[in-house]
Amino acid sequence: MTMPLRSTSEPSRASPNAVEPCTVSKIRVGSPPRATGAAYETGSQQARGESGIMGGMRFGLFGINNGALADPDSSVRAAQAAEAAGFDSVWTGEHVVLPDPQAPPSPAPPHLPMLDPAVALAYIAAHTSSIALATGIIILPQRNPLVLAKEMASVDVVSKGRLWFGYAAGYLHQEFAALGIPFDDRGARCDEYLDAMLELWGSESPTFAGETVRFSGIDAHPRPVQRPHPRLIVG
Repeated sequence: MTMPLRSTSEPSRASPNAVEPCTVSKIRVGSPPRATGAAYETGSQQARGESGIMGGMRFGLFGINNGALADPDSSVRAAQAAEAAGFDSVWTGEHVVLPDPQAPPSPAPPHLPMLDPAVALAYIAAHTSSIALATGIIILPQRNPLVLAKEMASVDVVSKGRLWFGYAAGYLHQEFAALGIPFDDRGARCDEYLDAMLELWGSESPTFAGETVRFSGIDAHPRPVQRPHPRLIVG
C-alpha cells in the first residue's frame, strides 16, 4: 500500500500558521484478500446489511483534519481518494491547544493546524458516500458531554450512519491546565461522560446522576442513526 501526499506549494516562512494545500498524487492498495472466515463489516455496510470487502484486513487513513489536510479541499480530496481505493475509514485527531514552545509529552508543534473533529467530519461527510468517519480520538474529559453528544449525533445523522466514536482520557497535562479541567481524575470523568452520552442517546427519558454530570427532565434530538449508538472505540 502506498499513499504519498504532495504539497502543491512551498511552505510559507512568513506565516507558520498557514494551511498549505495538499494534493493526493497517488493512493494504491492491492486487491483485498477474499474473506476466509467471518466477514468484516464497516459501520455503513452493517447499516445496509452488506458483507465487508476487505476480509479481515482493515485500512484507515489518520490525520484527515490536521497539517496539510486541515485545508478543506485537501482533506476532501484525500478522503475521496481513500474511499475510491477501498479504505475502510478516515480518522481525525484532536487537541484544543498545544504547549508553546513544544514540550513533552506534546506530540506536535504549537502551530500545527488542526480542525475541530466534528466540523471536519461533517464537511467530509458531504463529499463522500460510504467511508466510515472516525474520531481518533476525542479527548472526552475536556468536553461537555451533553454538547458533545449533540455534535456526534449530528455527524452521524448528516453522514447517514457512518460515525465511529473514538475517545480517550487524554494525556497532555498542559492542555488540561489551560482548559481549567482537573488532570488527575480524567479517567473517572471519561467513564462518567461516556455513560452520560449513552444515556442521552439511548433513553426515552434521559436521566443521569453522576459526580460531575446530572440531568433529568430533558431530551435531545436527533438521535444517532446507528442504534443504540455509534461504534465506540477506546483510545
